[in-house]
Amino acid sequence: MSAMIEQAKNNAEAYETLYIRLYTPIYRYLYFRLRDQEIAEDLTHDVFVQIYTAQVIFDSEEHERRFFFTSARNRLIDYLRKKKDLPLDEGVAESIPDSVQSDDGAQRREDTNLITKLLSTLPEDQYTVLVLRYIDDKTTREIADSMDKSEEAVRQIQSRALKTLREQTQHYE
Repeated sequence: MSAMIEQAKNNAEAYETLYIRLYTPIYRYLYFRLRDQEIAEDLTHDVFVQIYTAQVIFDSEEHERRFFFTSARNRLIDYLRKKKDLPLDEGVAESIPDSVQSDDGAQRREDTNLITKLLSTLPEDQYTVLVLRYIDDKTTREIADSMDKSEEAVRQIQSRALKTLREQTQHYE
């Protein structure tokens, strides 16, 4: 019986370590896609509960990151399918924490709204690559692993996304 208790304790400690390391990146991914703090927190929690109850054993850190991001993406897709009328680009400035806003908050809110509007026009894969690269500060290799794509494919997706954004911003200058 004590061996079972020890195994459960070790699993809980390992899971806690995963939670500490991966909660913020998973939350950011979901938050920047949904732009709703409460829903992003709920979905992040759901991802961790799902993986904990499944008692998945990971081969490596890469495997666990890929598994968590894939689970988060799947949870996001499920949520969006159920809520097709979800306003993805409304209320962004209000949902950004005050610490992010500067003294010239009006200009920052305007810029944030424009960026959000432009990002929301991108296809899912381009949006995901840009968020992981520039918001979560991930390397091309990490992004490739989490999306199950080659590094070259990620670079091409990123290049296309940036080109599209450059073209779109010319209309606002």
